[in-house]
Amino acid sequence: MSLDLSRVRFDRAGRTIIDGVDATLPSGALTALVGPNGAGKSTLLHLIAAIERADAGELHFDGRSVPGMRRRDRARLVALAEQQAEVDPQLGVLAAVLIGRTPHLGAFAAAGEHDRAVAERSLEAVGAREFAARPIGSLSGGERQRVTLARALAQEPELLLVDEPTNHLDLAAQLTALELLAGLARDGLTVVAALHDLSHAAAYADHVIVLSAGRVVVAGDPREVFTAELVERVYGVRAQVVEHPLTGRPLIAVAAPAASSLAPAAVAEAALTETRA
Repeated sequence: MSLDLSRVRFDRAGRTIIDGVDATLPSGALTALVGPNGAGKSTLLHLIAAIERADAGELHFDGRSVPGMRRRDRARLVALAEQQAEVDPQLGVLAAVLIGRTPHLGAFAAAGEHDRAVAERSLEAVGAREFAARPIGSLSGGERQRVTLARALAQEPELLLVDEPTNHLDLAAQLTALELLAGLARDGLTVVAALHDLSHAAAYADHVIVLSAGRVVVAGDPREVFTAELVERVYGVRAQVVEHPLTGRPLIAVAAPAASSLAPAAVAEAALTETRA
């Protein structure tokens, strides 16, 4: 069972955002989507969740076409935790998380004790149980981020998509969120997370996909994918990959380029050209 993308293309306003993406994301694993700003990470998550529809290509999870599913069936299968989820600021935190139970309820059914228990467990998992009774509008950006993730978990999906799960979080909360996602994957959930921090991806992901200009540059085990040359070519910065002294995982040190005739966008395009050659 895996998430399979075949020749996926998406255009917006006459511009190609996702350009022929082929990828297989393993099940029961944490896959990190990484790449420069504008690489297409968030858009690809939206396409997988069928929030937006691809102009070409196919997306299958466990052999099932995700865009071809009925909306309710898809909501039971896939949950997306976005960076900026729109929620009524007057709504209580627990009520907001209970929205995630909607796909499991009948047309006119109200949430019951089981649904409340699932919502409370989800809040507990993200470290947000203590402000369950507070209104959304009283939360900080980081606290809202945790509630958004809790609501996605309350859907009890088979495939969890997360856009920048460490956004707005302090250092300890970032690591807690990443540990949670990695633990969910170890327990069998398929998790796909768009991440900015390459060292976070290297430290926690089982599989990584590097995107640039809407195309896959390389994919695979982060221990093999993350090289100094790859980071330098895609991001246009100097890099060195070393072993983390505490975890043994790759640690990516970066610095501004000493001198280069290529702007970062040109560097990324050069990387893609070399990859396709």
